[in-house]
Amino acid sequence: MRLQINDRSGRMTEEERQAAERKILFALSRFATVIERTELTISDLNGPRGGIDLECRCQVFPKRGEPLIVVTRDVAVSPCVGACVKRMGRVVSRWVGRKSDRQTSLPR
Repeated sequence: MRLQINDRSGRMTEEERQAAERKILFALSRFATVIERTELTISDLNGPRGGIDLECRCQVFPKRGEPLIVVTRDVAVSPCVGACVKRMGRVVSRWVGRKSDRQTSLPR
């Protein structure tokens, strides 16, 4: 599983980048056999005006099938990334569960 972190907001420190990488690996490493790559993008939606303006987009590209996408918004980088990665872990878990259900329910 390849991992790419893009910071378009310019607010992510090196410690936050490393923490984001750890969170992603913790949430998704058990699915590494079905995931080709993961991209995490942090964007600043409205510039210096403030408010809930950070958007975290996590995209998981499985080896087979359509990409899985989760988007969250928050004020700070760390909680935004944490919520996004946590949701993505649940989404991938459900996706893998559905995939295995389809495979076991096929007639032989």
